[in-house]
Amino acid sequence: MVDEFLQRRAPVSHEDRSPAVQRFRELIGTDDKMLVVFEWIRTAAKSDISVLILGPTGSGKELVARMIHELSRRTPHRLQTVNCAALPDSLFESELFGYEKGAFTGATERKLGRVELANRGTLFLDEIGDLALLAQAKLLRALEERRIERLGGNETIEVDFRLVSATNQPLDLLVREGRFREDLYYRINAFSIRLPSLRERAEDIPTLARRALARNCEANHLAPDAKVLSKDALDLLCRYHWPGNIRELESTLSRAALSSPGRTIRPADIELLHPRESVPSQAGGRLESLAEAERAHITRVLEAVRWNKKQAAQVLEISRGTLYRKILEYGLASTVR
Repeated sequence: MVDEFLQRRAPVSHEDRSPAVQRFRELIGTDDKMLVVFEWIRTAAKSDISVLILGPTGSGKELVARMIHELSRRTPHRLQTVNCAALPDSLFESELFGYEKGAFTGATERKLGRVELANRGTLFLDEIGDLALLAQAKLLRALEERRIERLGGNETIEVDFRLVSATNQPLDLLVREGRFREDLYYRINAFSIRLPSLRERAEDIPTLARRALARNCEANHLAPDAKVLSKDALDLLCRYHWPGNIRELESTLSRAALSSPGRTIRPADIELLHPRESVPSQAGGRLESLAEAERAHITRVLEAVRWNKKQAAQVLEISRGTLYRKILEYGLASTVR
């Protein structure tokens, strides 16, 4: 199925011109999940529908946003990216809508906002779940009216942009908690694309690891096979749970290639960020990994408090934000009716 997919590129010339598509193809292994994601991306790119990309940290959400833009009719124009998690509430309006000269102290000249810069193109809001409620209201108004005003100005500016958003948080749960506006949720979630975690397609790890290693060698002006993984090293990578997903896998292999004294990378050359969570198999039976134990424990606590997230977070001694991310990461769903 993978071979048939790689041979069927429609339209060939358009996809082959897209750097994001070429990068995404490198993330496709033997598991069919990423092929399904690719078809979703193709479908979304055909229209201007608002897209919400869901997935854990490091799974490739920004890459998917770039693919949607590059495969759409808006590709001749700009893709503007805003990291909502890194944007202070006080700067939201000036960053998105821009400002006029003299609008505030330090505003020595007019600055166009990201929304205006994305006119006729695509606006990508990464980690949209981190927006404050006031910022959500201002964003909703811009989406509904397709008009903005720069900070300190009185001119109404019409804008035409396609919105793509991404989050690693379960927005539906945030809506129930009153932390995310329900009307904005429906506005941005007209079409959703969910990216699987690397753990969900563990059979792809050997293929992805070899590709990432070859790409790292080429980036350092070496032959693609200048570094290779030993069988034990590959086994170690396959046992690890990869909380940082593709991003963590690639950075781990970059470190290993640098620290390995010879051509062959061995387990001693690999530095895992959470090594205690990677448990070797035992002759007496498979031991439960820390990630599996955590998932089971979180599930038990949620069921015990009938999925009251505030109580569950208190019992687990973690923040509600961390709990939301764990719920999404482990694919947990309430059975309470």
